[in-house]
Amino acid sequence: MNSNEKTTPSCLALIVTTVPDSTTRDSIVGVLLQDKLVACVSSIPNVQSSYHWQGKTEQSDELLLLAKTNWELIPVVEKKLKNLHPYQTPEIMVFKADHAEKEYFRWIIQSTKSGVETNFDSEP
Repeated sequence: MNSNEKTTPSCLALIVTTVPDSTTRDSIVGVLLQDKLVACVSSIPNVQSSYHWQGKTEQSDELLLLAKTNWELIPVVEKKLKNLHPYQTPEIMVFKADHAEKEYFRWIIQSTKSGVETNFDSEP
């Protein structure tokens, strides 16, 4: 690769988290989008979570958030989520995308800030 050639980020990520209400969702999503840490967040309402917490079985009505981003931004997104999240132990799970449609891949990368410059003439 010559010094003028730019690299393409290798993959995308899907970040899964839950929040207690729409106010929290709007606050977290607003910051992540404003800071260009994610390209998109889908919100699924009316999720009922059942879990063990501090020796008891609990149930909560929550919203499930699915955030799409550049894999390179995961450490920054995770830190930001932990700082913004009201839960003591927030659910933050990250899944690497094995494949993404080429135009969607481009859109995610273009919509997020990245530590590398991007050449979209090469294949993802």
